[in-house]
Amino acid sequence: MNYIKQLQADKAEAVAAARLIETEINHLISYLSCSKFHVDTRVQVGDVLRDVLPIRNNVTYLAATLSNGGTNDKNK
Repeated sequence: MNYIKQLQADKAEAVAAARLIETEINHLISYLSCSKFHVDTRVQVGDVLRDVLPIRNNVTYLAATLSNGGTNDKNK
Protein backbone atom coordinates (compact mmCIF):
# COMPACT_ATOMS: atom_id res chain seq x y z
CA MET A 1 0.00 0.00 0.00
CA ASN A 2 1.43 3.36 -0.92
CA TYR A 3 1.92 6.14 1.58
CA ILE A 4 -1.13 8.21 0.59
CA LYS A 5 -3.43 5.18 0.70
CA GLN A 6 -1.99 4.30 4.12
CA LEU A 7 -2.65 7.83 5.41
CA GLN A 8 -6.20 7.73 4.06
CA ALA A 9 -6.84 4.37 5.74
CA ASP A 10 -5.35 5.61 9.03
CA LYS A 11 -7.44 8.78 8.87
CA ALA A 12 -10.63 6.80 8.19
CA GLU A 13 -9.85 4.52 11.14
CA ALA A 14 -9.21 7.50 13.44
CA VAL A 15 -12.40 9.25 12.34
CA ALA A 16 -14.43 6.07 12.92
CA ALA A 17 -12.91 5.67 16.39
CA ALA A 18 -13.61 9.32 17.23
CA ARG A 19 -17.24 8.94 16.13
CA LEU A 20 -17.62 5.83 18.28
CA ILE A 21 -16.21 7.71 21.28
CA GLU A 22 -18.60 10.59 20.62
CA THR A 23 -21.53 8.15 20.49
CA GLU A 24 -20.47 6.50 23.74
CA ILE A 25 -20.07 9.83 25.53
CA ASN A 26 -23.49 10.95 24.28
CA HIS A 27 -24.96 7.70 25.64
CA LEU A 28 -23.37 8.36 29.03
CA ILE A 29 -24.68 11.93 29.08
CA SER A 30 -28.17 10.67 28.24
CA TYR A 31 -27.96 8.08 30.99
CA LEU A 32 -26.85 10.62 33.58
CA SER A 33 -29.60 13.01 32.43
CA CYS A 34 -32.43 10.48 32.56
CA SER A 35 -35.47 11.08 34.74
CA LYS A 36 -34.54 8.50 37.38
CA PHE A 37 -31.87 10.90 38.64
CA HIS A 38 -34.16 13.93 38.89
CA VAL A 39 -35.49 12.82 42.28
CA ASP A 40 -32.76 10.44 43.43
CA THR A 41 -29.49 12.04 42.36
CA ARG A 42 -27.35 9.07 43.39
CA VAL A 43 -25.72 7.22 40.52
CA GLN A 44 -24.72 3.57 40.60
CA VAL A 45 -20.94 3.44 40.20
CA GLY A 46 -21.14 0.14 38.33
CA ASP A 47 -23.53 1.63 35.76
CA VAL A 48 -21.24 4.57 35.10
CA LEU A 49 -18.13 2.38 34.94
CA ARG A 50 -19.89 0.07 32.49
CA ASP A 51 -20.25 3.06 30.16
CA VAL A 52 -16.95 4.81 30.90
CA LEU A 53 -14.57 1.85 30.56
CA PRO A 54 -15.30 1.22 26.86
CA ILE A 55 -14.83 4.93 26.20
CA ARG A 56 -11.44 4.82 27.92
CA ASN A 57 -10.49 1.74 25.93
CA ASN A 58 -11.40 3.44 22.67
CA VAL A 59 -9.46 6.57 23.59
CA THR A 60 -6.44 4.41 24.50
CA TYR A 61 -6.74 2.52 21.22
CA LEU A 62 -7.07 5.74 19.23
CA ALA A 63 -4.06 7.30 20.96
CA ALA A 64 -1.97 4.18 20.34
CA THR A 65 -3.09 4.04 16.72
CA LEU A 66 -2.23 7.65 16.07
CA SER A 67 1.09 7.53 17.89
CA ASN A 68 2.15 4.35 16.04
CA GLY A 69 1.24 5.74 12.65
CA GLY A 70 -1.81 3.54 12.29
CA THR A 71 -2.65 -0.11 12.68
CA ASN A 72 -3.20 -0.84 9.01
CA ASP A 73 0.52 -1.12 8.37
CA LYS A 74 1.33 -4.81 7.98
CA ASN A 75 4.95 -4.25 9.12
CA LYS A 76 3.97 -3.29 12.69
